[in-house]
Amino acid sequence: MTGTLLNAAVLFAGIVLVRLGVSAPPAKVALQLRWPLAGGALLAGGETLLSNLESRTGPQAVRLLALTLISLILGNLVGRGLGLQRRLTALGTKLTPRLPRLGETSTDRLAAPVESSARAWIALGILLALNPLTIPSSVLDGMDHRILGLVLKTILDLLALTSFGRRLPVAGGLWVLAVQFIWQAFWSGGSLAIAPFLQRAAIADAVTMEAGILLVCAVPALAGIRKAHLADLLPSLPMAALLALLWKG
Repeated sequence: MTGTLLNAAVLFAGIVLVRLGVSAPPAKVALQLRWPLAGGALLAGGETLLSNLESRTGPQAVRLLALTLISLILGNLVGRGLGLQRRLTALGTKLTPRLPRLGETSTDRLAAPVESSARAWIALGILLALNPLTIPSSVLDGMDHRILGLVLKTILDLLALTSFGRRLPVAGGLWVLAVQFIWQAFWSGGSLAIAPFLQRAAIADAVTMEAGILLVCAVPALAGIRKAHLADLLPSLPMAALLALLWKG
């Protein structure tokens, strides 16, 4: 759970720094970061795939890669059948009007506080948790101690949180931090707990491979090239475990 703990520590440090007056990066700089972040996701996913394949013989590597791709296709069909992306998009649309808003005063607009309740900050935390990097990165954090995916997500979380500047209330920032930590700890902690069973069953590599390919699938969305129905792909993680259990060799 190193990546999850790092995420919480960095977000807490960000809250403290902005309250001390440290300026957040301009919106233009934040927008330019999308390509390096997309490249980082490609690196994280690609390295996971290669590390699982390089230690295997040719037939074993082909089998594992085929299993991963079949799981991705079947998982996508299940996700579309369940309407996962549609449901998450609807949730995001519902949460957007509830997000924290900057207050405005006639005397000092720039110093206006953020006028919002705890529910607004929780809504922001939930919206950030819907990031396509969250679940596969947390799974890799728990199962294989790979934290690059969560490092990338931490940067995105930090940019969103510090964009409020000194108008960010400490309580609001802590609500966002709490939502992020609970959600990521659920996935990384659960993956850590189930990892020994998956390893004994010789299917852990299939799950980490699938998580790696999900990170690769997130690259176009992170780069802003095109929107992808990434939520529909999430069932491919349990699908990979099931197929690896049935297709051993």
